[in-house]
Amino acid sequence: MIDKVKNLRQKIHIILGFLVGVLALSMLTSFLLLNYFVRKELSKPQRFGVVSIEPIGFHGQEWMQWGWDELRIYHPQWHVFVNDISLGVHPSIQKAYPAPIHLSSQRISVVHKATQQAPKPQKGIEKLSIPKISFPLRASTFIKELELNIGEQIWTADSLVLNSQGRHQLKLSWDKIQGSHLAKEVRGQISFTQAQDFLEIKGEIHHAQDSIKIFAETPNFNAHLISGEVSLQVSQPKSWVPPSMDLPLEYFNNIKVFSSLEFDATKLSLSHKSKINLNINDVWELPPLNLSAEVTGDEKLNLKALIKAVGPEKESAFLQINARGIDTVDVVGKIENTWVELGNFWLPLDFNISSVTLRDKKLELDAHTPAGSTIIGFIDDLYSLKGVKFKVDSLGQEPWFVTWCEGNLITQYPTVAIGEFDYDKGEMYAHINSGVQEAYVV
Repeated sequence: MIDKVKNLRQKIHIILGFLVGVLALSMLTSFLLLNYFVRKELSKPQRFGVVSIEPIGFHGQEWMQWGWDELRIYHPQWHVFVNDISLGVHPSIQKAYPAPIHLSSQRISVVHKATQQAPKPQKGIEKLSIPKISFPLRASTFIKELELNIGEQIWTADSLVLNSQGRHQLKLSWDKIQGSHLAKEVRGQISFTQAQDFLEIKGEIHHAQDSIKIFAETPNFNAHLISGEVSLQVSQPKSWVPPSMDLPLEYFNNIKVFSSLEFDATKLSLSHKSKINLNINDVWELPPLNLSAEVTGDEKLNLKALIKAVGPEKESAFLQINARGIDTVDVVGKIENTWVELGNFWLPLDFNISSVTLRDKKLELDAHTPAGSTIIGFIDDLYSLKGVKFKVDSLGQEPWFVTWCEGNLITQYPTVAIGEFDYDKGEMYAHINSGVQEAYVV
């Protein structure tokens, strides 16, 4: 009986060994066939609709590792050239393989043919949901150099790394990005994390002490609803743009902005709240100012803003702005303790601004001085500065006027000045109607 049991066990072991061998041989054969067909497919041109892919110099480096000297991808509107590509599947993590699946390229060049097309009417999208995304294996991509050509614009990026971190997170980082409208090289990163109910996006770019940071989130099942925050800190904005862009940014520095926003892609509706702080350098004879603002608005450019500015000698300005689009704006406010030097004299700029109204291109100003003089101004075309006209009803005893004349001249009230300004010629014309009440009074 015991011998029969031993013989049975031996037979079972032989059968199991045979089955394991057959299974191992089948798996090896399957992997060899898979590798053969993968290499065959990866080495020949492919076409997907209007997109064609042309591999050049395909080579299988080792087991489950492939490479190309170049991949050329063609589309009617853009071309992509990828040089020195390596794709590998490796069970262990080494320096050359930071993840089990790793793709690398030394250079990618993207050329887009910019075309002049009529803008399509904007309309909202349907309600959107994001499926649950999971990465069973870690994967990484490394691009040494990326170049993007769009018409006459050129953007470059160095050392881009895209990694899957955990099962629900992707992270993209780069050493530097530089482009046609960006004078500085900036480094940065952006990550996408899918939590239980939300997709979160975090990003930031840096150069020296300057930074821009973003945060956005959207529900997985209502991905058309997006909320987010943006913070910006720039010390010298003029240094961020190339000299070819002649913008008067040298007057501004130490800009800090914090904004929160909400966007609905189905309605294309946007609402935002912002706090802004910046320094304005002295312009002409005006003093340097520290400006702070609180702004709320929407996608239709309906905007409300409270602006405060303070100078080093207690100069101050306060403006309240209400806008309904870019061509309907109302402003009220006041300016205090502000002077400009004209030769040997000082001219006060203290005004109470009763109203500034912009309708289409036409601007009207109604203001008065603390002493009671009134200033009314008109501009027929704000954008070309055509038709600049003004009327001033001045008191004969304006403090600055009396000071300028050393008390030796007092005019009758009202002194009326009506004039206009020719922006093209840089000339001002004025007709002044006044009488002398006292002269050379000692």
